[in-house]
Amino acid sequence: MFWRKKRAEKYAYRTTSELFELARILGVERRQNVRIRFPSGKLESLPKVIAGGSTLFVQDISLGGCCLHDPLELLGPHVGQVAELVMAWPDQTYRVQSKIVARIDHRRHIQFLDFPTDRIEILKKGMEPGVRAQLMRITSRTTLGPKIKAKELWTSIAGDSLQVFDEIHMQAIVTAHLLECNIMRQAWPVRADKSAISKEEFESLLIFLRNISSPTPALTELLTQLEMIFSERGD
Repeated sequence: MFWRKKRAEKYAYRTTSELFELARILGVERRQNVRIRFPSGKLESLPKVIAGGSTLFVQDISLGGCCLHDPLELLGPHVGQVAELVMAWPDQTYRVQSKIVARIDHRRHIQFLDFPTDRIEILKKGMEPGVRAQLMRITSRTTLGPKIKAKELWTSIAGDSLQVFDEIHMQAIVTAHLLECNIMRQAWPVRADKSAISKEEFESLLIFLRNISSPTPALTELLTQLEMIFSERGD
């Protein structure tokens, strides 16, 4: 079908590191390190962050730091204070020295001081769907022609696309790097052959959708539904 945009050869098979550099060059992130936002739910592809024995909610993360919600001031109250974070992946746990560089209400902006070098590529891989999503732009919110019944069409120069529908059953179709799936209302996403996507693929989908800039109400509704399904059935 013609709406399945052919991936631009120039961008389709970039390495993860090249993708990060592309996002930086295009001005997706003005910071030195591209950062992505976390969806809700227990993820395994991105690390849990623990302080004082409690898991803190991660708002966003980059290779250089993260933003944490710390209402109990487990990291301490002062900007400039150094604190030890425990960063946990399913296969490994690390202690990372970090510094509070800013605070706004309960949010603490953290700089990593000694992030483990052997985890950099792992973190990049987990962040990749979010970085790709930041290249997405909406094409239309109206009728897209006789062969396209989507309410919204999102595309990117990397060849990813998202169609959002206003139909009884079909809610969206995602064609992203290494992931193509159909999203029916109140259902676990499936591939074109009707087989369910894996939990790992579902995580990538959530990270991807969470990081599309300037989401519309329809996109926000889609993400909220999927986060609920993942939380209820993903364990």
